[in-house]
Amino acid sequence: MTSLALLLQADVTAPAVARRSLDTLLLPPDRRPDLLLLVSELVTNSVKHGEHPDGIVGVRIDVSSERIRVEVEDGGEGFAPPSPDQDPIGDGMGLRLVETLTDRWGVAPVPATVVWFEMDLGPV
Repeated sequence: MTSLALLLQADVTAPAVARRSLDTLLLPPDRRPDLLLLVSELVTNSVKHGEHPDGIVGVRIDVSSERIRVEVEDGGEGFAPPSPDQDPIGDGMGLRLVETLTDRWGVAPVPATVVWFEMDLGPV
């Protein structure tokens, strides 16, 4: 398994820094575009909507032969994911992308807000 853990300044530069950091991981070429988009989306959401008492957004990415798991953490109290019948225009659209492009995703509110997703990988 290959892993990457980042502590990013919770500012407008965080999504780009997170995307560039993915270059250090060996990623399946067919999953790379979606992974770049989704990491950028979750980090942007954290910067925009999360709480950052320490000024930091945490990102963890684990890549195994079976799956890719991404976690983005901030000091917020969590939130309820948008319901399927909620209008996706405006807030919530990015989470719809996460739902559509991943195999699993969720929000864990303890001890901080962690939004995570997993992408299954086929046989190598």
